[in-house]
Amino acid sequence: MKTMEEWGRADDRVMQLSYTAEVCISCAWFTYGMDAHCHTCVGCGLMEALLEQGQHLTQGCRNWKPVHHVESGTAINWEDVRIRYKGQQG
Repeated sequence: MKTMEEWGRADDRVMQLSYTAEVCISCAWFTYGMDAHCHTCVGCGLMEALLEQGQHLTQGCRNWKPVHHVESGTAINWEDVRIRYKGQQG
C-alpha cells in the first residue's frame, strides 16, 4: 500500500463541482495526513488520490458515501475495498 505522499492527483474527469453536502470532506472515503514537511495532505482513500487545495470543500464524485454507511470495526480489509472499487472502474 502506498503512503499518501506517493498518491497521484485526483482526476478532473472524476471530480465534479457540487452544490450539495455531497462534497469530499463529508464523504466516508475522505482522509488526511501530513507530508514530510508537515503540510496537510487531503485525499480520497478509495481512489488513493490527493485533492488540490480547497477541492475537498467544493467538489465530490460518484463514489461519495455518507460517513455512517462505512463498514466499521477491526475486520475492514481496505485492500479488498480498493480491489472492488477498481473492478467497477474497468
